[in-house]
Amino acid sequence: MHKRWIRLLTIAGLLVLGLRSPSAHAAFLFNDPAFATVWNRADKPVLDEVQPERGFVWGPLVIASGGITIEQYDGVPRSVQYFDKARMEINLKVADQTAFGHVTTGLLVKELVTGQRQDGDNLFTPLSPSSIPVAGDPNDHGQNTVAPTYASFTHVLSASVPLVTGNIINTRIDQKGQVSTFTPPEQRLLADADPVTQHHIADVFVTYVNQTGQIWNGNGYEAGSVFAGDPLYVFGRPITEPYWVRAVVAGDEQDVLVQLFERRVLTYTPHNADPNKVEMGNVGQHYFRWRYHPNEGCRPPAVLPTPTSGDFPNDFSQYLAAYQRSGPIPAGGPGNVLPYPTGARTLYGSPALSSDGQVIVFSANDQGVIALRVGATFDQVCELWRYKPAAPGVSFDATPLLYGGLAFVGDSTGALYAIDLQTGTPRWVSTALLRIRVGMPVSDGTNLYFTGRTKEIPQINYGFAGGYLYAVSIADGSLVWQSCLVEGVNNNVIFGFDDNLYFGAWENQVYAYTRSGQPVDGWPSQQIGYAASAPTASGPLTFAHDRIYGEAGDYLFALDRHGQIVDQVEIGGGIGGGFAPAVVNDRVYVAITHETAGQAPTTEIQGLSATNFGDVQFRWGLDEEVGGALAVVDGYLYVPSAGTRLYQVKIDDPSVSRRLFTSGDGFRYNAPLVADGRVYSEGGDGSLYIAK
Repeated sequence: MHKRWIRLLTIAGLLVLGLRSPSAHAAFLFNDPAFATVWNRADKPVLDEVQPERGFVWGPLVIASGGITIEQYDGVPRSVQYFDKARMEINLKVADQTAFGHVTTGLLVKELVTGQRQDGDNLFTPLSPSSIPVAGDPNDHGQNTVAPTYASFTHVLSASVPLVTGNIINTRIDQKGQVSTFTPPEQRLLADADPVTQHHIADVFVTYVNQTGQIWNGNGYEAGSVFAGDPLYVFGRPITEPYWVRAVVAGDEQDVLVQLFERRVLTYTPHNADPNKVEMGNVGQHYFRWRYHPNEGCRPPAVLPTPTSGDFPNDFSQYLAAYQRSGPIPAGGPGNVLPYPTGARTLYGSPALSSDGQVIVFSANDQGVIALRVGATFDQVCELWRYKPAAPGVSFDATPLLYGGLAFVGDSTGALYAIDLQTGTPRWVSTALLRIRVGMPVSDGTNLYFTGRTKEIPQINYGFAGGYLYAVSIADGSLVWQSCLVEGVNNNVIFGFDDNLYFGAWENQVYAYTRSGQPVDGWPSQQIGYAASAPTASGPLTFAHDRIYGEAGDYLFALDRHGQIVDQVEIGGGIGGGFAPAVVNDRVYVAITHETAGQAPTTEIQGLSATNFGDVQFRWGLDEEVGGALAVVDGYLYVPSAGTRLYQVKIDDPSVSRRLFTSGDGFRYNAPLVADGRVYSEGGDGSLYIAK
């Protein structure tokens, strides 16, 4: 039998345990020590991964909210702090800092629905109800037009019904606030009721608010009630019935059960995997935006950099070397990480940053190509534009090239786009190739060069697709030349010796072409590996120290200008992922996967001498596989895991490492971009992560 929702406040001592310093791992400052106590109780176990499967109760700081530390209430200033899930505030009527009720949490949902901002016990400022969706993806650019907003619930606050528990929830509400009955996707029940507001509570939400788990008692972890046995303190009373809604979740429109409480919003998404079916809405985020930035738009920078003949990014020492730049060392952690949800189910590829650091562009799968404006603070991050072709079934997963005020990026059908960085409109679209998976292009200012895999011969040997190297005019996208068919072509091409073009392919070889489309004498390269090695495709390449470096199967190799192997080493267990090695200073950094039967794979990052692979100068391990290319910037190594973590490791002292942030899903061939004190990385959960 479920515990009743409404209960006496008998265990308030569990909420306020005495004033202690916030967790050093939390990496942000609390505006009041009492806020730290309340936050740490439920969220420190999540942050420290003692209870990683549980979602945050309060969450990170709302981006750009750091300047708001005081708000007036009945004309008296009081300390406040905005977290993703709620706002904490100091109750001036309870002076004892250890007493229950000294920290309260505002009735933010009620204000968002009614449009009545509460500035005192009986003091209200009339505003418009919030038009932010209560469930699913954001709707800033039309990604989630079907979901009801807070304003949609304005007329159902008083729509109480006879309090009879046990009935199936079969009503839904739409974006216009219209309520109807229907056959629900699954049977959820009215399991409890609030006699004050005369509203029922859904069974899944009753279970959720009565959950137990690990909590922080000020000295250590112990089992206890996550919400201190008092849902009223955290959630408030229900102000609506539970309703089914249609909402776009990670780009997919589906049924979601939603219920609004005075302080929180709870959602139940049947298609989510356990234990993430029930989630808290980002009420703190929504309220902060409604109160402080209700009409915020996004404008392009006043001036984009003027292209010059030398502004092409032509550093290929690591995968995103052309965009990596020095700056302050990113700290990560709550308050220093901005996840920007795109609405895509997942993201592949890596972002590109304009030379002035003001615009970041990335492929967003079925959501098209997105450009964000970035500035000195997180509150300046906003979406400049989003380009989605009208044709159905088109997706983007390639890393863009930014050059001459344009973003050049290929799609899944073989089209290559030149998109204006200011407006997000295409200057031209090259569609004559009709290939799949166009790789990241490079340019000499006259032409664009890129590889593409063919549809006509989808598989050659071992399932690897054949493909071509292409050159198209940078002026209009017209085809200039294409190479002969190459087996197992890799979708990465670089400039190397004598500004010729190099890419990996089948049979453990690297191919080379001049910029006029002629094969370079002496290439393809000598076959990498030894006689007994199985043929495989060479991965992405890097160029430094007058050598081409790459990975092929279990081998790390280095080639000279004649295509001859000058160094190679077989790495036991195999090189993880087939990603481009990072060559920085005099080292080559690679991720080596170790697999043992019956055990999860582990990874060791090695830094080998760039001129002698037998000299291993750096080692660092993790208990999972890597999910993308490594980055090395300002003496730190950045490692995206195939799980959900992005790590930062000090090169001079590998014992100094930390997790910068955790994504909602693993990284999928997403290399981090480190520039100007920030890390940009695309997550498998469909969000672009920005850490500072």
